[in-house]
This record gives sequence, structure tokens and C-alpha cells, in this order.
Amino acid sequence: MFKKYNPKPIHSYKSYKISDLCRIYKAQDLHPQTIRKWINQQGLKAFLHERDLYIYGAVFKEFLANRNQQHKEKNQLEFNQFRCGKCKSKQPPLDKIINKLTTGFNGSIKAFGVCAKCNHQIKRNYKRSELAEIKEIFRIKLDEVSALCNSSNSTNKTNIDDGQKVGGSEPLGSHPHDVKNISPPVAEIKQLTLFDFPN
Repeated sequence: MFKKYNPKPIHSYKSYKISDLCRIYKAQDLHPQTIRKWINQQGLKAFLHERDLYIYGAVFKEFLANRNQQHKEKNQLEFNQFRCGKCKSKQPPLDKIINKLTTGFNGSIKAFGVCAKCNHQIKRNYKRSELAEIKEIFRIKLDEVSALCNSSNSTNKTNIDDGQKVGGSEPLGSHPHDVKNISPPVAEIKQLTLFDFPN
């Protein structure tokens, strides 16, 4: 099983005994035999001083960084590959079929399929921007992502149309509750004379 060792605790300007390095990475159980294996088989450079093997800090930092990067590249999946959690194989799903596409964490896409080697369910995350490429490579049985997008677009369109209808359905002032500034009718005033009053 691969163990990733962080190069940051190592100082470039120092030299370290094997025992020193094991003490620094004690929490990760780095064994002296592991370092000797790196020296004998994987090209880690060391020098002998007073019957002890020493490794330059800068050399050890570079070795760990390269080792971590090689492991990352080795385990990186191609676009059409899934990693099976059961048999650990890396390959496209059975018959290049994705059983379900759904929305994952933070807007990503989750793709589910079946391992072509052991028939175990497999899954993988993709970026939302990769949806078109997924559709080109795989056959998809259930596409919840596209259905959700279409539903969202349809809802937005309906709301806009409704708003337009409300705004232009009736001319201004035709509704019975519309308020109009109408002056009340003025009564006709008749001028009276003395002959109009009773005696």
C-alpha cells in the first residue's frame, strides 16, 4: 500500500541519518528498511560518513516529491475510466453504459455504472462542464442532470411569460378597483330675489 510522505518537514540545507528520517516520519511508520530499499532499488542518493549513511535534505525532498507525483500520475483516471472499489481495476463501465447521471456535491456530476470485471457498482465524479463529452462517449440510461436543467429552464420561461401577460392583459383604468381622479358634479346655483321669499 502506497504511503505519501510530505517533504515539507525536511530542511534542504541539512543532512540526515536514516534514523533521523524515521523519527521525523514516526507517525507514518517510516521504517529504516524502507529507506534502504529506496537507496538500493529506487535511486535515492546517500553517502557514508563514520559508518553511518547520510542523505542530503534537498535530495530527500526531491525524491519524496517525485515519488508522490509518479504515484498520482499512475493512479490518474482517463476520461472514460472508472475505478472499482471492489477489484481495484481501472476501466470503462460495462458496455460503456452509465446507469444514472445525477448532481453531486458542489454542482459536480455523479456517474454510476457497473464494473466490467466483477459486476460491482462503480461511480465517478465529473465536472458539470464535461456533460457534453460524457454524452458523446457513454450510453446513458437515466439522465437526471439534463432533466433538471430542462425543468429549470422551463420554469423560468413560464414565469417570464406570466409576467408579460399580467402587464398587458387590460388597459389602464378598466379595472373596477382602479382609482380615478374625478371631480364631483357641481350643483347649479340659482340667484334669488326678494320676490322669491314668502311674506
